[in-house]
Amino acid sequence: MLTLVIIIKIIIIIYIIIININKIKLYVNNKIFIIYNKYISNNNHIINNFISNMDYIKINNNYIPEILKNKLNIINVHTDYYNKYNDKKIIVNKILDKIKNKKLSYPVNKINIIDYLDYKTKYYFGPHTDIEWNIIDNDGYQVWYLIKNNNTNNYGNMFIIYNEYLYKKYKKIYYSLNIDKKNKKKILVIKNCRNILEKNNIILETLDIDWFKKNTKIFYLDFKPGDCLIFNKNLLHMSDTRGNKTRHAINFRVIKNKLKIKYNNCGFIKDKNIFYKQ
Repeated sequence: MLTLVIIIKIIIIIYIIIININKIKLYVNNKIFIIYNKYISNNNHIINNFISNMDYIKINNNYIPEILKNKLNIINVHTDYYNKYNDKKIIVNKILDKIKNKKLSYPVNKINIIDYLDYKTKYYFGPHTDIEWNIIDNDGYQVWYLIKNNNTNNYGNMFIIYNEYLYKKYKKIYYSLNIDKKNKKKILVIKNCRNILEKNNIILETLDIDWFKKNTKIFYLDFKPGDCLIFNKNLLHMSDTRGNKTRHAINFRVIKNKLKIKYNNCGFIKDKNIFYKQ
């Protein structure tokens, strides 16, 4: 009889795990990401503070400045879809439907979607274009979808950093910016081949910090839950490290046509598995 009770308890535990597997995965991934975030924060805090202390213009669903209109779009997809279903394919479908219905220039057919990330924590990434594109031999775009933000002043979302020189020069090279530790008046442009902390990352050039200030416009995502950013893959952006409360966002990569990987030892993708095709 005791053995039967133990077996029943084990079956119940297994059943609970199975029906909550997505929540468990999300919880584990978030814990791992929080540890990684703390690890990279020391590397990026100077450049993050520098950018966030520059003058910036707020953008949202009602206002996109002219200089960004061919580089990004903003839509709203109600978060009820996430809260009710918590199914990434349903959420992606709703976002793609809104892109299609608004007749935006981003393709929603003959696409593959990879690298779906769902995190309930703030990021500490400095200014960057995503290094994943260094290994992807396809055109495409990125999606960032805000589920919840508990911070005051709407802190914790994302900065868009537009420097015409960098935007035009590095259309097919994906990189990050950081302050030169040896000379605080210089900004390093770094090609990231594995991750932002790797010592073997390639320094592409050095910029004078005063020139950067003069020639760079900073924008901030003044988003409410449900707002969704669709943006070009070579648009420089940065996490907002201000605020210490939960910011929950989803992001993923949309690939045109069949995924092609460059085997050039430069680039990194957390999850190459295609979870959505259309």
